[in-house]
Amino acid sequence: MFQALIGRSFCKLCEVYCSEKGRRFYVSCSALSVMGMPKLGFLVDVVEQCMVLIALDAVSSLNGLVLETKALVRPSPTIMDKCQEALSYLCYLLQLSLLSSMVVRMVLRLVI
Repeated sequence: MFQALIGRSFCKLCEVYCSEKGRRFYVSCSALSVMGMPKLGFLVDVVEQCMVLIALDAVSSLNGLVLETKALVRPSPTIMDKCQEALSYLCYLLQLSLLSSMVVRMVLRLVI
């Protein structure tokens, strides 16, 4: 019962944070954190259900970072760490073949 409630809450938070502008890597970093917690193993399935939202967060955050870098703004080390974590999550999804080809094309189009 509580697991289902926590799972729905996590999905809702993913939706809310993905829709807010200016928040970078919040959703993808929280997903990685949840996946690394053994006691919250039941949320791994929930994270996989929210994978498109998480991938979109990573892609839009990476896109913002690339645009800032092109404008000669130097990102902070914290943002670069979060960027690396987001890319790790995307690689995880690709390895599991969970990420749809549509999202992969979006990632490649925005990052390259």
